[in-house]
Amino acid sequence: MDKIRRLISVAAGGCLLAGLSGCATTAGNIDSAAELAREAGEPAATVVFGRFELLRNGHEVAFGDGIFASSATLNLAEAGSAQPIVGRIGRDGEFAWALEPGTYRVTSIGFRYQGQKIQPPTGFTFTVPAGYRASYVGTITLEASFDRGLLGTRAQVERYTISDDCAAECDGRLSRLGLDADQSTRTLFSWERSVAAAE
Repeated sequence: MDKIRRLISVAAGGCLLAGLSGCATTAGNIDSAAELAREAGEPAATVVFGRFELLRNGHEVAFGDGIFASSATLNLAEAGSAQPIVGRIGRDGEFAWALEPGTYRVTSIGFRYQGQKIQPPTGFTFTVPAGYRASYVGTITLEASFDRGLLGTRAQVERYTISDDCAAECDGRLSRLGLDADQSTRTLFSWERSVAAAE
């Protein structure tokens, strides 16, 4: 019985420590009108949507939900807040997150390769405007070369690009979210600084 009490005490202490250390908030990917209705607890939140593409050694990485599927996150920081936000990427690299109006910076992009976490820093910012239900931010493409050596995986960032694919994507995405085009705006990612490589 004492062992159980000790384990409960240690677990509770760990939870308290995690809470005090400022753990990141997770922005789950919203893929439908039903998910949006559950997620949008605050009327001021705007759905920020776009896409992430990873080209690994010239080949596009497919993202999905399965156990062996590749996954990725965009790690965000809101201006004036110390609370980091982890934005999850959904299938086909799509993302849609409910965020409060403000200015955000993408601090890094995280993904796994052969069991190793790769997280190159980035230099993008975007604004979530007030007065809209949705905001399209564009497509980030990360081109990188990967090789495996004695010390693990080495990832070399070749380049980042930002593209505006709204003409092809916005209508379908807004329809899935149950939103109209006149409720949406476009505030594309902008480049803040150059990042050459990540290991």
